[in-house]
Amino acid sequence: TWVHTHKINDLKEVQYKSRCVVQGFRQIANEHYDTSKVSSPVIELSIIRLLTAIAVEYEWPIHHLDISSAYLHADIDYEKSIFVKPPPGSNIDSGKCWQLNKSVYGMKQAGYMWYQCITKVLMDLNFEPDTAISGMFCKYFGENKKLIVALYVDDMFLTSSNITILNDFKLELAKHFDLKYFADI
Repeated sequence: TWVHTHKINDLKEVQYKSRCVVQGFRQIANEHYDTSKVSSPVIELSIIRLLTAIAVEYEWPIHHLDISSAYLHADIDYEKSIFVKPPPGSNIDSGKCWQLNKSVYGMKQAGYMWYQCITKVLMDLNFEPDTAISGMFCKYFGENKKLIVALYVDDMFLTSSNITILNDFKLELAKHFDLKYFADI
């Protein structure tokens, strides 16, 4: 089905948006999705406050990014194929359906699949997930240089001891995703 939204004065500067979403409420637990793989860990607000305090104390830059249409980047990793009815307005013969290759908004497992996707990209870029804080990744460059990424679904809080490292990371990430940059914090 289609979901249409209108946002006024949104930071993302999108006023009208339409998304094709599936009716995840029709999915049956343990048949259509694994109940242990339905959510994405997100960084806690207290950790964002702590990272902000550290960045201010050490005069590190802080940047905020949004990844556009994040869930649509994630590959379907479930053992069973997922089929959906096309949304109204599709030119598909009656009785036909779509087989999904990528995650779609509305799926119970979409958040989990997105987190697996962004984790793989960050790990390929030599980031290490923090073992104590879900949704936080660090990359070390020696000489006390580091880059910290904190995830809140499709939003990224970035801080680094070096602005060049931070900017290089944003360029590298832009090779994988369409980014919305909200400027320095």
